[in-house]
Amino acid sequence: MVRIVTGALVSVSLLVAAGAAEAAPFGFCKSYANYAAKQYQRMRSTPSCARPPSNFWHPDRQLHLDWCLTAPVLAVNAERYKRDDVLANCDTGLGG
Repeated sequence: MVRIVTGALVSVSLLVAAGAAEAAPFGFCKSYANYAAKQYQRMRSTPSCARPPSNFWHPDRQLHLDWCLTAPVLAVNAERYKRDDVLANCDTGLGG
């Protein structure tokens, strides 16, 4: 009985892990891409934050969308929050 329960728990854990690594859905990515482009505009309009375009900071919604569609939701959210953090620190004068 213990073996069956343990096997079931392992199976559920593997399914959860696989789901976490699945690429983000289109609607989520479209929203992400729009927000990332707005973050870029905000960064460029804040002198203490301004930096040149890069893979992380750029205004191209399509590139953000294309990347998002291949990435897990957790990775996409991490990118969004990293940019938010940089912007918050720049806005408060802490640099970024």
